Amino acid sequence: MNRVYVQKTLLLLAIILFTAVGSVQAKEYQLAGMFSLSYANGLKADWGNYALQCAQFAIEDVNNSGILGDDKLAMKEENISNYRCRIQGSDVIAEKLFKKKNIIAMVGADCSGPAVKIAKVGAKYKIPTISYGSNAESLSSVENFPYFIRVVSPSSVIDTSLIRTAQHFGAKTISIFHTTDAWGMGGMESAAAEAKKLGLKADICGYPRNTNFYKVFTWLSRKKAMGIKHFAIIMPVPDTYTVYMAAKSLGMTKSGYYFYSSEMLSADNPPKGIYAAIGSFAPKAKMPEGKKIDQLREKLSKVEGKIIDANDVTFYWGVMGYDNIWAVAHAIKLAKDDGVTNITGEKLMPYLRKINYEGLSGKISIRPGTNDRAAMDLNIMNLRGYADPENGYFNHWLRKIFAPKSLNIVYEPIGVLDSTNDTLSIDINKVILTGGGKPCASCLK
Repeated sequence: MNRVYVQKTLLLLAIILFTAVGSVQAKEYQLAGMFSLSYANGLKADWGNYALQCAQFAIEDVNNSGILGDDKLAMKEENISNYRCRIQGSDVIAEKLFKKKNIIAMVGADCSGPAVKIAKVGAKYKIPTISYGSNAESLSSVENFPYFIRVVSPSSVIDTSLIRTAQHFGAKTISIFHTTDAWGMGGMESAAAEAKKLGLKADICGYPRNTNFYKVFTWLSRKKAMGIKHFAIIMPVPDTYTVYMAAKSLGMTKSGYYFYSSEMLSADNPPKGIYAAIGSFAPKAKMPEGKKIDQLREKLSKVEGKIIDANDVTFYWGVMGYDNIWAVAHAIKLAKDDGVTNITGEKLMPYLRKINYEGLSGKISIRPGTNDRAAMDLNIMNLRGYADPENGYFNHWLRKIFAPKSLNIVYEPIGVLDSTNDTLSIDINKVILTGGGKPCASCLK
């Protein structure tokens, strides 16, 4: 009897010991996150909220997939910051997060101006920053930003598409409105170079973020007086919105004027600006169709309590936030497969440059010698307005105040920029121009 008891006790101890050893061996890789959940002016940034929510979905999916074996990813609430897309103070916030124990990577960093500062702080601590949205041209430099990569294409792809689209619609001169931060300057330089290459005259107008309406109105009125009809807007959403409001006040939101913006508006913008921007164009990563991306959209719709359209810009940022996390997971797997132990940010960085996987937004790898996604097809999107235009402006204005989640705006894909062949194609039959009119095909190049 005593012998049986001893055997059972030893067996139980062995099980406990084995479990304890297993739990010691399993690692939890800690991530920090900087997401723009609102702007400096207090306006909610749905796109940043969607990106964070989808990043958290991705962490769940990574941990359930077994890609890391028994190891897990984690991003604790205290390691997430809403930095409001602000340049000022972003380095201070980043420093606090990078100093925290066991952080191996920073994800998010969605705005280019702040990302420049965040990436530099990350390099100081030898911890990588992986961005889902920062496309400033300067961030391409491995020499200047050795601890940074991004799962989006740079301005040389995104912002040049504005000029190529303008040429398609017959532009000879184009005014480039841009902010004077790192992203705006880089985007302007890329766009201006593309205009020169295509034989278009570029008129440049740059100013700081959050410049007031009256100054923008004055500058835009001068461009109108010069007879300029085509405008590229390389600015964050709040500043883009201000340009559309100024255009409305100047009677420029009608047939004959063309607007091409780097950033798409979303339903969290006030209705007045949405109506003003109808017929405008904006680039967006071409999302492959499939079961996984539909499942993510349904999951996000359930959490947000609203139906999310597949072409909604906020959902696009959710997809990019999701892929952002998987970039880290694939890099950790590559490191583990190479026998790397005690993975730190410094050890992880070389493997982030080697990632090559099929994300929800398409194939993701990093172009050698850069920090950039190697290839990303773009859709040229055309703003139609609200999903229920028949309800009218007053209804949308009331719902914006009392039931904002009931609002959805519609962008339709009307063209594709193929990154493999570097060709732009536009389906003229799908296009709605400024003011809601249809184009005259014979009038276009």
